[in-house]
Amino acid sequence: MSLILVVDDEEDLRLLLCTLLEEAGYETISAADGPDAIASAQQHRPDLITLDIAMPTMDGYQTFEVLKADEATESIPVIMITAHGMNHDRARAMSLGARDFITKPYEPDEVALRVGWALEND
Repeated sequence: MSLILVVDDEEDLRLLLCTLLEEAGYETISAADGPDAIASAQQHRPDLITLDIAMPTMDGYQTFEVLKADEATESIPVIMITAHGMNHDRARAMSLGARDFITKPYEPDEVALRVGWALEND
């Protein structure tokens, strides 16, 4: 069973995404911000990370850059998730190496399919 780290500063959205992924057959852990996400990724070595972009203290881009700079976490695929679906957001996420980019609100089935695809194409 694949382990997914769900990172979102909004507790309701974090729990919703964890539930959706667990119903799709994945094991989940979660983090509420960038520093917690980095620590969790280093400790648990998830198979994939879903990473919100708009977070206080350390946004998703900054978090992603730290994860990619660390040998222990650099190869973990990341799917960026955001309510800010502008073309420049997508371009920045993809230029950092994001496996995929999902805008909120999202369809639950679509998220599960994209997570599955990202894991299969790792």
